[in-house]
Amino acid sequence: MADTLDARAGAARPVRDWLRVTAIGGLAAPVLYIGSTVLGGAVVPGYSHIRDSVSSLTSVGTPHRLWLALGFTAYNVALGLTAAGLLRKSRPSRAATWAGWLLAASAAAGILMLEPFTEDPVGTPLTPFGIGHIVLVAVSAFGIVIATFLYAWAWRNDPRWRPLVRLSWIIGVVVLVTGGIGSAAITTPVFGLLERLTPLALLTWFAAVGVTALRELRGTDVR
Repeated sequence: MADTLDARAGAARPVRDWLRVTAIGGLAAPVLYIGSTVLGGAVVPGYSHIRDSVSSLTSVGTPHRLWLALGFTAYNVALGLTAAGLLRKSRPSRAATWAGWLLAASAAAGILMLEPFTEDPVGTPLTPFGIGHIVLVAVSAFGIVIATFLYAWAWRNDPRWRPLVRLSWIIGVVVLVTGGIGSAAITTPVFGLLERLTPLALLTWFAAVGVTALRELRGTDVR
């Protein structure tokens, strides 16, 4: 009897470990992103959350750039943890696997866009690294939104994550709409505000993933 209980506990431990990784990544991502953005707005002279992009907080020559870049790097590490956890704890399927690797690629792109592909200062000519930054922003954004659609499809048959199916569809659509609005408003004085609608939607999804993983972790029935 004792041997059977020990075997079950040993089998459950990896499940709990990866759920813990998913919960930490999903819940840390919104805190790190919002915290870094708010801090940047407070310490960068003349910065406006209404007018300016989030990327400009870490553009070339921005005061306190190093510390702010570290905060956004930590955010992308949290995305990577979420991707790793979902790769291990989603029911195996082609859609779930592609989604997990897209999340991981988006996290990697997010780190590369901080260094060495830093955003060029506003009003200056584009450099090769600045162009690379723009490309990586697109890769990261599209990677995450495609991942949400893939998870919405894959999780229909996954009891653990099925409660997030509807939210995943909604977030994917919202990101496409808000991304289009933000792109159209890039020359307006409210671009910074409209641009933030997209990450806000994505952070909502990551928080929901983290909360779901935490509930599973605390539950007595570990699948």
